Amino acid sequence: MEKQIKVVIGANFGDEGKGLMTDYFCNELSANGSVLNIRHNGGAQAGHTVVTPDGKRHVFSHFGAGSFNPHVATYLSEDFILNPILFCKELEALKKQFNLTPRVYIHPNCRITTPYDMLVNQIAENSLGDNRHGSCGLGINETVVRYHSLMFGYPQRNLLSAKKILSTPLDLILMDIRKRYVPARLKEHGVTNLSMEDYERIHSDVLLYRWIDQLHEMLSYCRMADDSVLNIYDHLIFEGAQGLLLDMDNKPFAPYLTTSKTGSDNPKNILLAAHYSDADIEVCYVTRSYFTRHGNGPFPSECSKSDLGIEAADQTNRKNEFQGELRYGRFDMELFRASLLRDTAYLANDFSNMKNVLAVTHLDELAFEDTLDCTLPAKVKYLSLGEKRTDIQVVAERIV
Repeated sequence: MEKQIKVVIGANFGDEGKGLMTDYFCNELSANGSVLNIRHNGGAQAGHTVVTPDGKRHVFSHFGAGSFNPHVATYLSEDFILNPILFCKELEALKKQFNLTPRVYIHPNCRITTPYDMLVNQIAENSLGDNRHGSCGLGINETVVRYHSLMFGYPQRNLLSAKKILSTPLDLILMDIRKRYVPARLKEHGVTNLSMEDYERIHSDVLLYRWIDQLHEMLSYCRMADDSVLNIYDHLIFEGAQGLLLDMDNKPFAPYLTTSKTGSDNPKNILLAAHYSDADIEVCYVTRSYFTRHGNGPFPSECSKSDLGIEAADQTNRKNEFQGELRYGRFDMELFRASLLRDTAYLANDFSNMKNVLAVTHLDELAFEDTLDCTLPAKVKYLSLGEKRTDIQVVAERIV
């Protein structure tokens, strides 16, 4: 049996339907072997909604969006950011609601979000009022900053990774982060005076020791593995988070970007290192029939939801304390073409048997008015007329 590889990438600002397409591919491929669902960027801020044909609904964050299907395991690769608090919360929900306990592998070098990364993120965002960045308050950027910075003489031994945990005095390290790093980092954000509530949250020993318990619960559930785990499974599905327009290198939209590579960069590096340059690879760029965006930042085609004529409520993207309401916009062909060209150019010449295709989702909410023409580096293959994998139509590669 020939190994098939799918790479699911959001082509816009996120919320395109990556969870839907991942579930679809996992369902198709798990009928003919085992599947490894690979999360390769971002972290717990991802909200990939899956609704099964029989009505099960879950918003996946740590676990791969293909987890409802049999013979599917999740791999959280080196560039994924772990959050023990939210991992345990999601695991409990999957057990309780669906009696589901998917197998999960984590790379030894995964970075780990502490409660202090989350608190610094939330306090800093709240201090900005209406000028806030638009973060979701889960400490993703703060985790990255803490790992990449040597400011304040902060010791490298405190930069936790999955492989270091079992040999690390966690309580002492967290106390050091709380005492030395947090005040210095908040000062960088311009926060010098804390409310009594925020002070008590930061200095709560209950929070500290509960996080340690959750960390050990997460590690006891998962299996440690490196990229060699790809060889164990019959098929591979890479599930991206966020969208190409939020990529950390999309400078025209700075600083309102994510701190990760949202396109094909990480899948490409993993596949080349694992010697899969000749494998059967399909890169699926996913877009809604219109655009959406969370938080602040440029949105050239923004309009009201009513202007688009969309009536259905978005059950996943409800108002968030830090990001506000989901923003809507018309399909922006210029941005769409530019983001596709950048990403497909990065993949060019590295894989001998690769196809770039498009999936257009939410067609039940808004008919597609633009023309995806032959100047695009990918052609339409999948159309989604609903939120379930059974609502996806496979079409001959054609213009919509």
